[in-house]
Amino acid sequence: MGLRSTLVPMVTVILAVSPPVFSHVRLPLKILHTQQHPVLSGLWPYPSQASASGNAGLDMQQNAFSFSGNAPPSILPRLERAFSRYTQIIFNQTCNPHSSNQGSAPLETLQHVRVTILTEDLPKPEIDESYTLEIGPKEGRIQSQTLSGALHGLEVFSQLCTCYITQDKVQSILINATMVNISDTPRFKHRGVMIDTARHYLPVAFIFRILDSISMCHINVLHWHITDQQSFPLKINATMRLSKGAWSEIDVYTADDIKNIVEYAYDRGIRVIPEIDMPSHSLSWGAGYENITLPECQTLNPASDVVWGVIEEMFKELGSLFPDEYFHIGCDEVNFACWNQSEPAINWMKQQGFPRTDLGLKAAVASFITRAQETLQQAANKTPIVWQEAVDHYGPSVENPTPPPTDLMSSTIVELWLDPVWNWANLSAIVSGDGYYGLPAWPKVTPFRAIVTNGWYLSGDMYADWQDVYSKEPLTNATCNYTTGNCSCTCPEGNWRDGKCYCYNIDDPLQVERVLGGEAPLWGEHIDEHNWMQNAYPNLLAVAERLWSPREMNDIDLAAPRLQIARCRYVSRGFQPSPFFPGACT
Repeated sequence: MGLRSTLVPMVTVILAVSPPVFSHVRLPLKILHTQQHPVLSGLWPYPSQASASGNAGLDMQQNAFSFSGNAPPSILPRLERAFSRYTQIIFNQTCNPHSSNQGSAPLETLQHVRVTILTEDLPKPEIDESYTLEIGPKEGRIQSQTLSGALHGLEVFSQLCTCYITQDKVQSILINATMVNISDTPRFKHRGVMIDTARHYLPVAFIFRILDSISMCHINVLHWHITDQQSFPLKINATMRLSKGAWSEIDVYTADDIKNIVEYAYDRGIRVIPEIDMPSHSLSWGAGYENITLPECQTLNPASDVVWGVIEEMFKELGSLFPDEYFHIGCDEVNFACWNQSEPAINWMKQQGFPRTDLGLKAAVASFITRAQETLQQAANKTPIVWQEAVDHYGPSVENPTPPPTDLMSSTIVELWLDPVWNWANLSAIVSGDGYYGLPAWPKVTPFRAIVTNGWYLSGDMYADWQDVYSKEPLTNATCNYTTGNCSCTCPEGNWRDGKCYCYNIDDPLQVERVLGGEAPLWGEHIDEHNWMQNAYPNLLAVAERLWSPREMNDIDLAAPRLQIARCRYVSRGFQPSPFFPGACT
């Protein structure tokens, strides 16, 4: 699959690593676009297959153009709302005063686009998001299995439409081709961005704007990191007391707010996955219940009499408010040393039979995570997502990284963020089950599904330039310059089994299937609604194309002019993306 994929050569790339040993990884070289039609030059992310022909173009007049839909009755209201949105987007463009169609051949008129949806499926993990788009004189057609695919097709159709000034000085809409054919499907099913509403409260209306913005680049998951140390901005029946940990009485999200956000997201083909981080990152819970936290450790108190009742009721209510099959429970950055100095934690460990050793502390944390997973499944019937530490920090080993805890549910989805700069388990180890390549070697374990964030942080110390973000290939830890064909891998420090540090390239079909996709986290320590967009874009666009488009779509030099057009599109629709090189959106 992929645009001109049969023309993409495969080469063996020698990767220089440190220590100075060599590994072999097979990677596709760049794909060429020398024959690309100009009308396709602004599409982002780029489709799997796209072609266009004709120089005259298709004219569109609002009073003579319409959308129509053929879809299951349950889907039609959402489709009609999409028609209304895209009519406004297309015909309310700000026209470039320097653009005109003077001197071109006579225009055909595009009068109608018909959208056909075959099923009533709403956004879910395994949904079919493919679509076809055909545009010709007078009529266009979009066909998809699902609403999600149709929405992607409508967005791409809107990206083909540009504003121009006629010879009579009248503003009009033009598709600068007479025929366009697109057949498109995402490379990865999970393409997400993470928002953080604990460090800074984000108003509901602004979350709507985030959803509008990410729908433009086929991002289909909003990972909502709701709570953390600093605040607990969730006020539902199960968390009335916990919401005392919010910044203020008004900086909270109610059940109605959640329902409205989920509905708004569904209208745009986007899933919403909540995260309630535990047992760490939970200091704010202490405003609602005495002794529910260990303040000195900034974790929940495993010895608390109320902690599990609170968690169960919260999971139960949130499970009904968030219909998605997945639920994130955090599980990162537990401070072992602090638990080992905390009297409540020490007494609880003694009662449970956990010694005050490294292995005992890891087993204690692992038991908390296991119970949290079991509670989530029993109360809400959800699949747990965890940060990476749940797999490689708390297992039965005195060495790090550890094998996964033996009781960790096999359905667990692991979100990676520590590979490869820190000496922890990499993606290959987790999705293969073969274990980490360094010392000590893991035993063979059940492989897990995974979500990648490495190299795609949108803020903080892990922020990178868009070129580096765009070059990050999810299925390998090599960094490749596809213009030169050179690839390299930076290995963590440490001892290595048989003296080698290995770069990996995941190509086994079963392992590839376990890589669900990726996310771009935007942590909120220094981010609120006033600078969120500037920090997210254009880097989030680079992540979006890496997760949607074929792997061979990887040339930075070819991407840059399209990215500039995409950024200007965001500006024209009222967003505030940061510029990434000198230029003007005129």
